[in-house]
Amino acid sequence: MGTMHPPTSNAAEAASNVPLHYLILAHMQPGQLRRLIDRLDGPDVYFYIHVDLKSDLTSFTAAIPQQNVCWIGNRISCIWGDFSIVNATLLLIKAALKPVGQDGMCVLLSGQDYPVKSSAHIRHFFAHHAQSVFLDFKPAEEVWPDFAVRTTYYKLQHSPDKLDYTLFHKWDVRSYLKLLFKGQLRCLSDSRVWQSRKLALPLKFYGGSQWWAMPVEVLSRVYDYIRINEKELFDFFQDALIPDEFFFQSMFSLPEIRLDNPILSPVTYVRWDGKKHPQPVVFRAGDEIELQSLPGTVLFARKFDSDIDSEILEKLDSNDH
Repeated sequence: MGTMHPPTSNAAEAASNVPLHYLILAHMQPGQLRRLIDRLDGPDVYFYIHVDLKSDLTSFTAAIPQQNVCWIGNRISCIWGDFSIVNATLLLIKAALKPVGQDGMCVLLSGQDYPVKSSAHIRHFFAHHAQSVFLDFKPAEEVWPDFAVRTTYYKLQHSPDKLDYTLFHKWDVRSYLKLLFKGQLRCLSDSRVWQSRKLALPLKFYGGSQWWAMPVEVLSRVYDYIRINEKELFDFFQDALIPDEFFFQSMFSLPEIRLDNPILSPVTYVRWDGKKHPQPVVFRAGDEIELQSLPGTVLFARKFDSDIDSEILEKLDSNDH
């Protein structure tokens, strides 16, 4: 949707930078997203933005006039813990890889992420790690002791509302009771829920935080594998619980995804609230000491909400001065 035009830049300055391609999943607060883009913008920087189908796209395009922004036209209604998040990410990847001869680093962010380092530090960091993959990559069973539920049960989504789903397995009596309690027994008319979930591909499951950064050439190999094996992957992962936390990680268990360097830790920091359904903490004024003391390898944090506290963003902006 729209043609990408690189921002004007000094040739010498541009040559010292690795092109940065920010892939952003957004659903709220166009003004805050504009602020994020303003902080990250610069020579050889490009933005690809997917706005949740439930949100008004025009409010975002009106707030963000930069020419180096590509808006995803074929938008998806994104649901927490659902394969729709993976699908929206794949649309961003497809757009970012579309230009022939593309190179540089691709960075996946949400619209509620924000830099905790200066834009100069971020550019310098990626220029010196241009061949590295930054990904939360751990055996899935180590991250989640109950991980088997994600790959053996069917996630039956009842509405677009968060947590409005039932995990179903034909041998689990509790599954039937939960569907009965929610008035959703009609889900059992779908023949697929009576079949065992199996993935006919040699993936090993790895997982962790959904946010990553990796070179274009690596992401291209990942995307080619997904495209070639789309039916098998989609058939399996569309019924998984929170697949965005292990879909892309699991691709790196494959020999086809060749890496010259070890996978490094993510560049995005998240602090969780530790409740039954953990959520990222919304950072507020006073948290800047914690965020500014993060190591130099951590470039971003999430999440922020300018309606709750915009002062923290102003304090972090001081990093760029």
